[in-house]
Amino acid sequence: MNSTKLGIEYLPKPFWKTTSTDIISIKERRIGVIDGPISRRFFDYFDEYKNFTTENDEYSTNTHSAIVSSIIKDIYLPSKLYVTQVECGGGNDSEESMVKALEWLVIDKKIEIVNISLGFYNNCKGDCLWDKRFKKLNDIYNVIIVVSGGNTNESHKNDSISCPGCAKTAITVGALNLEFNIDKEMNLKPIPELKKPDIYANGYINITMFDGYVWNVWKFSGTSFSSPIIVGLIAKYYDEIVQTPEFPQIKNFLSSIDLFLNKKGLYNEKDKIKEIFKPKLKALEKENSCYLNKENIISFLTELTPIKEKKATM
Repeated sequence: MNSTKLGIEYLPKPFWKTTSTDIISIKERRIGVIDGPISRRFFDYFDEYKNFTTENDEYSTNTHSAIVSSIIKDIYLPSKLYVTQVECGGGNDSEESMVKALEWLVIDKKIEIVNISLGFYNNCKGDCLWDKRFKKLNDIYNVIIVVSGGNTNESHKNDSISCPGCAKTAITVGALNLEFNIDKEMNLKPIPELKKPDIYANGYINITMFDGYVWNVWKFSGTSFSSPIIVGLIAKYYDEIVQTPEFPQIKNFLSSIDLFLNKKGLYNEKDKIKEIFKPKLKALEKENSCYLNKENIISFLTELTPIKEKKATM
């Protein structure tokens, strides 16, 4: 798949600012999407797909995954998308299928960024198993996990951000309204002690889609469509906002070891002595991982999305 086939209009329209760092990279980014029912009619929107449910997806007409995927592709064309279908009704089946999907995406497909546009209304405060799972995957595989914060409805007016959006390790995305204000009617209640959501993006999109007879404009809204915007921007600016073990901090540390060994006349013992410093080096690498630099990612992306109101009062 080389381009999106959906016409997408982001509302409000200037959904990110043009900056001096707005350089279009052609480097492929491997991105995973975890979603609910998927229509076979839209399989050509994905590079690879796997169903982790017992549901027969052959006759599904659900376009949710196609829209989420096409937003990512629209913002950053070189994305390679791996899409998974999971149980989304809550309970053990949902947890199990999401864990399997995550493992397949991160371990087997070696994706760099995950988009999760679904959640469960658990009123979780970020201390559940999902945060531990995300942190483990991040520590080992350095993957960035982006989750939609969830939407209000008649049954869940008083719920806080849905799980796994409450996970401290995840970048949780809320929705902006047409005036670039935080949409208090759409977003679930924030969790101030966790600083959730971490960031906001457009919550309204129009999709031009051919239904087999005529072209129609469908209107969608929700945090489901905010999180793939953030994923697309992370993919686009990945090299600028995601640090690697080749940081000056680590380089300086290695240089200081060499200087120390040279001064002590121990240069011939370099490899042996460096073994002593390995724990410190590992700590520095961990300090420079995506998870521990999540604030840097959010800070960078916030500059691209003008928000008139920084805090939601709900």
